[in-house]
Amino acid sequence: MTEPSPPEPEAADPPAPREAGSRATIDRLLELHGEVAHRYCVAMLGWEGAAAMLPTIFGHLEEHAEALDPGAERRVVLAVAHNRCIERSRTSGRPALEPGLPEAAARAVRALAKLQPVGRDALVLRSLMGLRWPELERVCGVPTTRSIMRVCRAWRNVAEVVEGRPPGPGPRPAGARLHDSPARWAAIREDARRFVALRQVLREVIDGYAPRSGWQEDAWQRLEQEREDQRQLARERAAERAAAEAERIARAEREAMAEREAMEEAAAPAGGGFEAAVDEAQAEDRTPARTSSWRWVRVGVVLAVIGLIARWLMLR
Repeated sequence: MTEPSPPEPEAADPPAPREAGSRATIDRLLELHGEVAHRYCVAMLGWEGAAAMLPTIFGHLEEHAEALDPGAERRVVLAVAHNRCIERSRTSGRPALEPGLPEAAARAVRALAKLQPVGRDALVLRSLMGLRWPELERVCGVPTTRSIMRVCRAWRNVAEVVEGRPPGPGPRPAGARLHDSPARWAAIREDARRFVALRQVLREVIDGYAPRSGWQEDAWQRLEQEREDQRQLARERAAERAAAEAERIARAEREAMAEREAMEEAAAPAGGGFEAAVDEAQAEDRTPARTSSWRWVRVGVVLAVIGLIARWLMLR
């Protein structure tokens, strides 16, 4: 078996795709629970947003395939989809309205899209997709009591937007505390019918968010393309860092050479350069020798003259 080649230095490539067995495991998991995750993503992000987010969900499931808890696959798939969709909902705006919906359904979907991501998620999962409260607690990661408050508040806001009123708590009704008067219970039943009608409309819309044929293969191909784009970007950044480092080294060498040349020019005598300075130094070394030679010649001449004078005096 051939050893895999080592990664390029400083490339910081994303993780390589898992082996085929891991992908087959995720495909079987998505065959069972992929449709509910797809419908949830479309409800949270719209069709285009879901198409862009599904490859990320697939990749996360593939990387953690060995950690999947048997018996909790549906909850795990929904939890991964929930976390990714909440994060994207906070940055990508509200989902676009699907064209061709009846007017009542369009109003309900428009009201659902106006909800904040936290609140919309609980309403979709609990009221439209039928998760039990313990499942919702595990998927969303918040206590059941808080989920109940979010779902109730989300339904009130949806109903008020559908009816043309601004969302939020209205003025507190006047009168005493709630009691068993027929008018009070009639108002409660009317609110319940209003919420049930909205829920039925939205459930029919969510049921229409079933994935199209070939959606899994499309998501895998998009994931592979995203990974290849990330690897290419990592290689380009590594090449840019290497080029910048080479330029830094070359610049340092040029600066050091310029500094050495400046020091040599400052140390050399003016007007002659280094070779002229050597010649001058050698000339200075020869000058004392020539002066000493001429001195001895003069002494010799004086002694010779004195000797001639002394000889002439002796002859006389």
